[in-house]
Amino acid sequence: MTANDVPRIDGDVPWMGKKGELHDERLRAALLDASRRLGDLKRARGALAERDPTVLACETCIKRAVVEAQRGAHFVAWDELNQFDDEMIAVMDPIQLRARWATLRAEADVKLSGWRAKAASSLAADVDATQPPVPVVRELHDHLATTAQNKHFMLGMLQRTMVVIAWYLWLVVIALVGLALCSLWFGGCIISEASSRTLLLGVSAGALGGLLSLAFWQLRADLKGNIPELKLSIAVTLMRPALGAAIATPVLVLIESDFIKLAGMDKSWAIFAFCFLAGYSEHWFLGLVERFGAERK
Repeated sequence: MTANDVPRIDGDVPWMGKKGELHDERLRAALLDASRRLGDLKRARGALAERDPTVLACETCIKRAVVEAQRGAHFVAWDELNQFDDEMIAVMDPIQLRARWATLRAEADVKLSGWRAKAASSLAADVDATQPPVPVVRELHDHLATTAQNKHFMLGMLQRTMVVIAWYLWLVVIALVGLALCSLWFGGCIISEASSRTLLLGVSAGALGGLLSLAFWQLRADLKGNIPELKLSIAVTLMRPALGAAIATPVLVLIESDFIKLAGMDKSWAIFAFCFLAGYSEHWFLGLVERFGAERK
């Protein structure tokens, strides 16, 4: 499918993606908003809209965004919407341009860093905020759009990596549980029955700690945070219980070797407590590992 195969955009866009998927819903909402703004521009241009270069360029951006969204290329679809916004800047009246400039300046102060922040400051240094030149506004918009795209790309890569790691962790946990259950069912053919029960207890406690940590993390989630960052919660949800269960294994080894212990506490309860702590708090577990490494030197 090409951009030419997509019907003319007149206030609506065809559905793309899976209904119920939040990132698809958000992209569709952005496309509908862009379509509405394009309709306003056409009405303002009247009979000249059919030959207006900006109208045609904006329409092409939306068409391409729809095509990319339909094939699941959300990164490219958002880039087309950024190009649509860039085209719209060129046809803003002075009031709209001042409002857009003020918004972009505030956004740049928060989101830009490094050389892009310096470039934004240089752009704004000699600009009259009441009459910002269109090329300067478009340049600042381009910096923000590129930064957003780079962030989306890096977060997308991180999310994919985390999902792969989560599946590997779940395979490890399943293997450990399977090992323990087989030993129990077949009378300690692989490891002793006592070790099997200890392993099941530790893995269960670690998974529980990971689940509770995840629950508290979700309850404390900042709803004012950036939407791309919130998307990572899916990967974290998949990973955290498996991570808690997996790190229970080295903790069990340290408990069995009496490297860590609680005086006066039954060993089974100590196993549950320490494995739960390891699953709940990665800081506690990493501190334990650092302490173990320091004492081995």
